[in-house]
Amino acid sequence: MTEYDQRQYGLMLQRLTDFQNGRIFLDILIADLEGLLSSLQSAGTEWKQSFREFWGALEDARAMALFRGSRLLNEQETKVASTVTSQVTGTNGPTTVLTNGQSTYTIYTRTTTGAPGAQYFGPNGVSVKYSLGGP
Repeated sequence: MTEYDQRQYGLMLQRLTDFQNGRIFLDILIADLEGLLSSLQSAGTEWKQSFREFWGALEDARAMALFRGSRLLNEQETKVASTVTSQVTGTNGPTTVLTNGQSTYTIYTRTTTGAPGAQYFGPNGVSVKYSLGGP
């Protein structure tokens, strides 16, 4: 993974955290994640497509709000967005989890280095770990 991609993953984590903490609206998160995903240089097509499924679920929640003429999510739309992005505390500190029921992305702070890390869990037990901030 390139240093550039590590920075992009770190920015994805920051934007997810900003959304979860109420610092940005969902439409900004969606636009930022789309741009960051498009800018990745070494992520495989399959990984990008899988991530787009998560992004699509966020876009659906946003579309429901826009259909009502609002920028703010109602309870049902908030539940949809929370299903896709959730903030939990694990042994590695704050963790962002994205899931669609079949695949899960976990972005967390690595205890060994203090740098951001990510792990993908896919169908049939596929698991890949990424370092997002250095060695």
